[in-house]
Amino acid sequence: MDGREELLARVRARVARCSWEEFLDLAEAYGFSLHVGKGSRRRLSHKSGLVVSVHEPHPRSKPVHPEAVKALLRAIERLEDET
Repeated sequence: MDGREELLARVRARVARCSWEEFLDLAEAYGFSLHVGKGSRRRLSHKSGLVVSVHEPHPRSKPVHPEAVKALLRAIERLEDET
């Protein structure tokens, strides 16, 4: 298991407690780019056209909303299905 797969397994096991840093690390490991919107709005986009919208938690010590984590995991599954 490579580092990317280990990170994916760790996030899957901690969907409700995923930190912002882990969330971004996982997104970047799968080729997503972060785009900053107004306020705390963030968008992760992939060259394949997949987009995941998320609210950056503040303070950053709070976990990412579980629905945003699940959306990222679904997008990663779609990417893996395409390969």
